[in-house]
Amino acid sequence: MILKKLEYFLKHVYIQDYVRSSTVLQEVFKTNLVEEFSLELQNRYKQFEQTLSIRNHVAFFLNMTPAYFALKLPSHEILSLVDRQAQDIPLESIILNCIHEYLTHDEDIVSTCNFDITLLSSTQYARLVPDLILKRMDKLRNCKIPFIEKSNAERTIYGISDFTRTSFGRRILLALEISPTSVSISKKNWIRIAKALESLEIQPDEMLIEKTQDEWFQYLDTLSERKEPIFEECVTLNHTYDQITLLESPNQNIRLKALENLEHIECIGHMYQMRKIVAEGSIKQQQKAISIIALTGLPWVANYLTKLLQTGRGEIRKAAAKALSEYSSKSFTKGIRDLSSQKEQLVKVGLFYSLYGKELNLERLDFLASHKNPLVRLEVTKSVTSSAVKEFKPIIRKLLLDKERRIRLQLAEQIHSMEEENARMAIETLQHDPDIEVRETALKNAEKRWREEEGLSR
Repeated sequence: MILKKLEYFLKHVYIQDYVRSSTVLQEVFKTNLVEEFSLELQNRYKQFEQTLSIRNHVAFFLNMTPAYFALKLPSHEILSLVDRQAQDIPLESIILNCIHEYLTHDEDIVSTCNFDITLLSSTQYARLVPDLILKRMDKLRNCKIPFIEKSNAERTIYGISDFTRTSFGRRILLALEISPTSVSISKKNWIRIAKALESLEIQPDEMLIEKTQDEWFQYLDTLSERKEPIFEECVTLNHTYDQITLLESPNQNIRLKALENLEHIECIGHMYQMRKIVAEGSIKQQQKAISIIALTGLPWVANYLTKLLQTGRGEIRKAAAKALSEYSSKSFTKGIRDLSSQKEQLVKVGLFYSLYGKELNLERLDFLASHKNPLVRLEVTKSVTSSAVKEFKPIIRKLLLDKERRIRLQLAEQIHSMEEENARMAIETLQHDPDIEVRETALKNAEKRWREEEGLSR
């Protein structure tokens, strides 16, 4: 029985169906099968070990996205942790209580660094913020900075591994355009950091510990001996958060490179940051953030992307169109279902196939051209007339005979932008249309098109 539930869960993890995967987890908790399920899930980790796919669905189910990166446990252990706290309260409240407890007592399980306070403040996790800020400041004050003095004082080296593992330390490094993954820095950079610390009323000299050459090499050895997490999921989690940290860099190239690295990781833990980039970033950053959002397959993604099609600028609309196409590739039915909750957004679904000739799925577009809702058919009409793609011919032929007058009128108005063979077919059909406005519009635009083409050929 438990294996069947697990297979059903993993199937919906693969196709990114969060609703059905949550249904499975809900049943597992109701029937007290969590420990068995978690054990079997651990046994199946090889299949998903270098992804965050399972974590995405567990986090969605427990509504723990604000603590997605901070809880340093693999997914199966998170489920077991919640199960052990058997209480008659919602599961998301249990996980919040656990995180609050570990935040106070166990840094090995909950990281003070890996929370986004801006995101926490607008969720039920807001109660963590006061403790979190105090803990972060304490960690910064208690940092130890080993250094080795050189005969040439300017060549003195400072070890900042402690500093890079604090939230405020990372922010200072990014603001100064020093890599937060650095192990050591020069005296010049230490002076810059020291000034930043003094502005926070922290005495940097109290952090310093002078080392002999042997002690310095021992320090470096301890860094190389640090153990990576046992589970690949947690390794990927750490790598992903490192990239998210770089999004705060003032250097645009660093931010763009971080986004390129995140494009290959399905992760729902950074949606707040991605949506912020879509709203405020450069065009290139916006395009990559849109692609990353689509990669998650979250239930709200289809509606979000279709809104961008309606309100975004040209390049943003193209990025949203391409992302919607990729979003629907795993399960077109799922994509339509997610969109259909709001009719005014459903009418945009045809558009994302019109912008990328080589990526067209004509069968799907043809399906929408026969939709019972005339608004959907009208949107398909706008799509197939906005690009000169020869392969649209059978779809245009179908739309030319549509009973809805405004669809035929749209075709007549767009004769100038059609591929030549499609334009000829449209003129031949629409010049005999029963509606006089359609006939006149088609002939006027046909004459305009041929006149422009004759002018260009002279």
